Amino acid sequence: MKKPRKTTKATKRHRLADFPEVVTIGEVSEVLRMEEETVRRHLVSGTIPGVKVGGRWRVYRDDLLALVNRCRRALVPVSSPVTTESAAAA
Repeated sequence: MKKPRKTTKATKRHRLADFPEVVTIGEVSEVLRMEEETVRRHLVSGTIPGVKVGGRWRVYRDDLLALVNRCRRALVPVSSPVTTESAAAA
């Protein structure tokens, strides 16, 4: 018999709107389904907008939602920086 799956706070969230207004790297990695280190590299490069608070990265939920929507419309992978030229072409 299978053990029931352990539910955590993270597994209960199904929509980005369910997340707090400011999210952590762990929450961003959950939404984007990326490793935390990959998210961190994107934050450092500016591909994912974020700010450092007390040495830890934070991302506004609305900025993350805008990034997801922009990438979906442009059909560009998140790892590729979205420029105004590529967004205008979409």
